[in-house]
Amino acid sequence: MNKKKDISILWEKINTNAISVKKKSLKKLFEEDKDRFKKFSIMTEDLLLDFSKENIDQKSFEDLIDFIKTIGIKKSIRKLFNGEKINITEEQSALHTLLRYNPKNPLAEHTDKKKIEDVLTERNRMLLFAENIRSGIYLSSTDKKYTDILHIGVGGSSLGPKMVINAMSPDADGPNVHFISNLDGSNLSDVIESLSPTTTLIIIASKSFTTHDTLINANSAIQWLRDNGIKNIKNHIVAITNSLSGAKDFGINEENIFKIWDWVGGRFSLWSSMGLPIAIAIGTEKFIKILEGANEADDHFLNQPIEKNIPILMGLIAIWRRNIMNYSTTCVVPYEHHLSLLPSYLQQLEMESNGKTLMWDNSISILKTSPIIWGGTGTEVQHSFFQLMHQGTDVIPVDFLIGKNTRSKIKTHHNLLVSNCIAQSRAMAFGSSKKIIEKELSEKSLSNEKLNELTKHMEVSGNKPSTTYMFDSLTPKVLGKLIAYFEHKVFVMGCIWNINSFDQLGVELGKKLAQEINEIITEPNLLNNNLDSSSAGLIANFKNKSS
Repeated sequence: MNKKKDISILWEKINTNAISVKKKSLKKLFEEDKDRFKKFSIMTEDLLLDFSKENIDQKSFEDLIDFIKTIGIKKSIRKLFNGEKINITEEQSALHTLLRYNPKNPLAEHTDKKKIEDVLTERNRMLLFAENIRSGIYLSSTDKKYTDILHIGVGGSSLGPKMVINAMSPDADGPNVHFISNLDGSNLSDVIESLSPTTTLIIIASKSFTTHDTLINANSAIQWLRDNGIKNIKNHIVAITNSLSGAKDFGINEENIFKIWDWVGGRFSLWSSMGLPIAIAIGTEKFIKILEGANEADDHFLNQPIEKNIPILMGLIAIWRRNIMNYSTTCVVPYEHHLSLLPSYLQQLEMESNGKTLMWDNSISILKTSPIIWGGTGTEVQHSFFQLMHQGTDVIPVDFLIGKNTRSKIKTHHNLLVSNCIAQSRAMAFGSSKKIIEKELSEKSLSNEKLNELTKHMEVSGNKPSTTYMFDSLTPKVLGKLIAYFEHKVFVMGCIWNINSFDQLGVELGKKLAQEINEIITEPNLLNNNLDSSSAGLIANFKNKSS
């Protein structure tokens, strides 16, 4: 049996069948199958995944299931959880699932007892510190309770915690957390302008403790403390890192250094001590609920059959969009104000994980990999870029997210919010009826010529795919599940493309070049003969700035 050949045959079969599928509209697919919603949706205790508005038919769906079985996705999932070194370039495991280990629901695939013990020990240590900050047991150098947290990090050290705290803002009853992730000094100066240094704790989050942007911001923040007369500065600084020596050399007390392991990638790390700002903001009990939700998602991913496995289906839908229908982007639209940062978070999660060209065997992928991820919050987006979604020349699939229940104190808006979300998915799928438009316009005093003209301009063709995630309510547990499902979706896609979803080596070049250019900018006599004319011209123009 030739597995590679079987995979190739199945892939060709999927592409061949797609030719006829592309000729059918979503309207036609729904007309042909009255049970389409039932067949193309999955319901769990607190989540409905509805992908019936994707332009895929039953045969293609079954072929995708056969394909994912043939490539051995279940075996790959076990490798992920078992801690095999699937991050081949860095020769590391990708054991972020171990970070949400739940003693009440242990997963059989988590077999490394030493790592489990380390995770639980560090988790308890971090959570105790968070509670001590919240309760006022750990005080500032002036014996005051901390009111503000200045979190300094970038990328995965920042995006995840920032998104979660924003999502859980109804539960945020602890100190205010302010995120500094931009090297632009305005980010830091604007934030500290409203803070009191006597009641501000600085968290420096850097896995390597060598990230240039983070250390520059950290030094400036510490100087702000000095300039404002803070004597015992060490009492105001905490580090989250894999480099104990780096943090100690920076001047941080060892008891204020929290550990992250080299087998955890930054964009998968919010479950670790990188979640310290989350625990400080919303409390340890709710942070644990987030972990429990993610653990339940892990259990589901490991043990549910492929046909009912939410992250696997999410991955297959994404592959269908990207490689069969040839859509280059995906738009993420949560109809949930507190999920406004989710599109940015998923942007990093997907594009940094799967924005790769080389496969595991070092050959160049013949398939397009990660789509461009972008989005915004409903209903705001309906009044900005949704014009393009409905009548533009590109087909852009949308992932809608909406809660059945709201945590807002203003309950009366929610029915209309949900109505808007469902209406947008319906409008994208089925478009408008020419007859209805003509009937509506006929009630106005228009000439036949103007009526025909307006009818054409008001028509919406439809046949734009979307998937809707409808969750019960945005609780900590549900949020944990959603994030873990999206993490696993990314892994599934990486397995299909045969790429390493757990490195990000492409970002290193820009860092190196930035250092070289900074030397040219700061050293007046340094020659820049090796630069291209554009870069040299930009540097020259910058140097000629007025002081």
